[in-house]
Amino acid sequence: MAVTRSLSTLIFDLGNVVITWDPRPALPEQYTGQDAEDLLTRLDFFTRNADHDAGKPFAEWVADLRSSGDAEGADALQHYVDHFDRSLVGLVRGTSQLIDDLKAAGVTLYALTNWSAETFHHAQAAAPALAQFDDILVSGEEGIAKPNPEIYTRALERWDLDVRTTGFLDDSEANIAGAESVGLTTHLFTNAVDARAWARDMTGAAGV
Repeated sequence: MAVTRSLSTLIFDLGNVVITWDPRPALPEQYTGQDAEDLLTRLDFFTRNADHDAGKPFAEWVADLRSSGDAEGADALQHYVDHFDRSLVGLVRGTSQLIDDLKAAGVTLYALTNWSAETFHHAQAAAPALAQFDDILVSGEEGIAKPNPEIYTRALERWDLDVRTTGFLDDSEANIAGAESVGLTTHLFTNAVDARAWARDMTGAAGV
């Protein structure tokens, strides 16, 4: 039988948990369909982007592309950075309401996100529910990113949280594993309905 743990604090991931992120709409308009996919592959976009979640400035990546002779790629990447707000294509259905309901029920809420410090200011404009979090730890500001166990430990220490009463939600299995390695109770986010059921069961919060 599974052991039920009583949680008083929940830590949310943001990208594709609260806010839907897709880099394609922020690319120059000529990159659509397969052309956009080919560009992202050529740039090794998702692997390199993780470096910037961990604190590297985008200017370094742009400069690397130019020095390698890929001026077109450099221009496209700079366009992405300059139009990053277009990559935030909407709110994940139901999560903002879940956050509001948990806050109203007295659950303490924080966020821990892999996000470049250069572009994070767009998140607050895209998702008003972020104001419900007592604090948000941004990987790009810390110089370290999930799933490195150190970032979870840093969050727990900064917020003076008891790992035994703290839960963590994320859509990445790797990030979930990192959180579990420091003792956090976790939920792999797939949709807000399942997340709500888990949060209600684990916090016992009335009205969630």
